[in-house]
Amino acid sequence: ARMMFATAAILAGLTGLGDAASAAPANCAQATTQAEIDACFGRDLASADRILNDTYQKLMKTLAADDKNKLRDAQRAWISFRDKHCAFVANSNAGGSIYPMIVSSCHTTLTVRRSQQLNARLHCQEGDMGCGS
Repeated sequence: ARMMFATAAILAGLTGLGDAASAAPANCAQATTQAEIDACFGRDLASADRILNDTYQKLMKTLAADDKNKLRDAQRAWISFRDKHCAFVANSNAGGSIYPMIVSSCHTTLTVRRSQQLNARLHCQEGDMGCGS
């Protein structure tokens, strides 16, 4: 699963990713340069972000106003957490050519997990106490 929620700022912040995206081979298994690999990881993140955004929008349509506000606030806090956590995870590679790939990979992993959480809530049956956790 993959998604799109505030990706433009994230991708713009990943050094060289925007320029490399057009250079990535169609089959990422054939990527040979760090720029091509970064672009492939960037495409994975963009796809994950699109799925997250779609799931988020679908869930928002099912919620009462108060719950919409809570979800919006939670999502904003989650994005902040994701960005800070991934910066921490990648910090030992700051300044290195692999840094954008590590940040992007971390963002993708957490974005996929968040989509799964929101999707669980979207498909939760009334009375199921385990939904959305």
